Amino acid sequence: MASSWVPENKPQKRGDIALYTRHIEGQPIKAFRGVMQVPNTALDTLALLMDIESYPEWVYQCNTAQTRVIEGQPRLVYMAFNGIWPAKGRDVLVDHKIQQTQNNGTVHIHAFNSLEPYEADPKYLRLPQLNNNWYITPLEDGWVEIEFQSQFRAGGKLPNWLLNLVVTMAPRKTLEGMQRLLASGRYRTSSVNELPIQSPDVLKLRFNDLPNASLN
Repeated sequence: MASSWVPENKPQKRGDIALYTRHIEGQPIKAFRGVMQVPNTALDTLALLMDIESYPEWVYQCNTAQTRVIEGQPRLVYMAFNGIWPAKGRDVLVDHKIQQTQNNGTVHIHAFNSLEPYEADPKYLRLPQLNNNWYITPLEDGWVEIEFQSQFRAGGKLPNWLLNLVVTMAPRKTLEGMQRLLASGRYRTSSVNELPIQSPDVLKLRFNDLPNASLN
């Protein structure tokens, strides 16, 4: 059973990142959550999230991210993460689901451990559990709210100071990386047809502020 989210900082202005943690019963690592608003669109944000090969540029401690195609669709993502001394690096194969709420256009991306087998790499320990949730919400003034939640089990024995470091650093560094790349203009996108992943779930996405992707 999960407790309530506990604030870890006090954002001072719009654009600052709000950080939260919460205890999960029976889990040694707290879940973490980061929320921010940026002057970009939901499509810009999705373009970045779907650019898998860019992950080492902005995802905390990620050094490798590769798409695995299953049944003709780029559905799975292999990710490897640098270790923080004295811990060994971790890797994981991730599946995902994408859905959109019609009341406010929020896009929810749920990323989780895939059951597909994959070859072990002796440089890494496999993450036994990963449960990430992204919520991308278009705002009326043209900004977008980005929420990142994560819960994971690292496997192996890790010191408490290292677990606490990851829980506090991962959401902040990841969202700061997103801010930087979105601000660069590299991911400006005007249609779902321009997104890097063209799966059926992606092509169903609709946004109020785009005449070529209306809710009608």
